Amino acid sequence: MEVIDGHNNRVKVCLIEMIGTGMLVLAINFGSKSGSSLVLFQAEAISLTLFLLAFSLGPISGGHFNPAVTVAVLIKEGKKNYAKNFGYAVQIILSQLLGALGGCLLTLLGLTYS
Repeated sequence: MEVIDGHNNRVKVCLIEMIGTGMLVLAINFGSKSGSSLVLFQAEAISLTLFLLAFSLGPISGGHFNPAVTVAVLIKEGKKNYAKNFGYAVQIILSQLLGALGGCLLTLLGLTYS
């Protein structure tokens, strides 16, 4: 929505949002693994992951990685191109949900076999 030429690269934007959301879910879940010494660095791990995702993937997709942020950007854009932005926001949110599901599945695999 706010990225230049984002409407023309919807597949790329949705793919980046899916990967980024999955990585964020992985960081949240692995950082909160009970019984691990990594729990002490949970906030730092999540913050660093989000920073690196926003820094590296943000220029491509806008770096939302969270449906709440996508809805906030949709509201911020206002009535300007609302019909076009609404459909685009729904696509981004669906890809974020798929990414979160993938991150949860990878977390289950990682926590089961570690």
